[in-house]
Amino acid sequence: MTDLFFEKPVLNSPYECPSRHWELDDDGQPTQRIIQSRRSATFHLSLTTNHLAQVTIHGVDVFKPQTGKVESSNLDNIAWFIDTDYSEESFFVRHAYFLCRSESEPK
Repeated sequence: MTDLFFEKPVLNSPYECPSRHWELDDDGQPTQRIIQSRRSATFHLSLTTNHLAQVTIHGVDVFKPQTGKVESSNLDNIAWFIDTDYSEESFFVRHAYFLCRSESEPK
């Protein structure tokens, strides 16, 4: 059997919001099915070898030091930047996740 997930893991253009995704089973493994919609903004984070945490992003509150106010935002303006080797001196973006919303999703 051909493992299509590993032969062509990237299904979408990096210049447009995702329109399809690989289906994953309950253990996070590919089922070899392509779903014709974007994946919800849910992340499975391995905290240890025995535990998983699931995070669903609905929006974010950002403190703006220029105004001294907290501004709320939805998924249209969220990005996560992760430094997997942070030295506590400088931040180097090693992973960037941009959560864009497709036109068909409710705001």
